[in-house]
Amino acid sequence: MAVFATYRCYGDVFPIMAAAAVAIGLVQGMALVIRATLLQRRVPRARLGRVASVDVFVTLALMPVSTAVTGALSEVVSPETIFAVAGCIPIVAALIAVVAARMNRDELKHPLR
Repeated sequence: MAVFATYRCYGDVFPIMAAAAVAIGLVQGMALVIRATLLQRRVPRARLGRVASVDVFVTLALMPVSTAVTGALSEVVSPETIFAVAGCIPIVAALIAVVAARMNRDELKHPLR
């Protein structure tokens, strides 16, 4: 029913929205598998349960915080700006992580097999 209502309201761009949703789902799924694999391979077995629980707790705890911040920010900044910044933050964070944490060296030292 929701798909029909969405198509009725946004019929001209619905195929683009559907393709984007599928692409995001696929990429997000692959990223989560890689993240879980790295967590399980790089964290010592004795601490894996604690690290995984802290990881999930922090992830879930930050979701309402980010929603509240975005809601408050939307009162003073346009949605276009919020989305543009939100799209750039992960790219910048990934570049910083690769450079600062020397992730490329770690990946060569501990390749996934």
